[in-house]
Amino acid sequence: SAALRYNDRQGSLFNLVYRYTRRDSLIYQFAPGNPLADDIRANIDQVDLSLATPLAANWRLLARYNHDLTHHQELEIFAGLEYSSCCWRASLVARRWVDRDDTFIVGREKLDHRTGLFFQIQFKGLAGTGTRVTNILSEGIYGYQPPEF
Repeated sequence: SAALRYNDRQGSLFNLVYRYTRRDSLIYQFAPGNPLADDIRANIDQVDLSLATPLAANWRLLARYNHDLTHHQELEIFAGLEYSSCCWRASLVARRWVDRDDTFIVGREKLDHRTGLFFQIQFKGLAGTGTRVTNILSEGIYGYQPPEF
């Protein structure tokens, strides 16, 4: 893996990551000709771009693009806006991602893409509407921190 990361004092955060894992042997043994054997043996070859950057006073742009070069498909894409003031903050994120259950081995043709629109609002000193958006951003953008108010 190789990563380039940029984080400045004005709140701009950029990440460019390349992941490569070579798999010389099969993890699971399948009968000859089983199409799953190629998926399990395949190398991991991915590129991941993410950012969180100020747009204007109190506004930030948030985005991620994670692409699997081995299977020629997007693993996760999202874009959103975040507003933060002295008393409250709100985030809106549109997301498309691969939904997979690693407890079962499935071929890549059975991997489903999911699409969602996520909104979160939080008032200073009070509970918010949930943490789903914060989790998506924290897990998808290395170094992301929700704005403090």
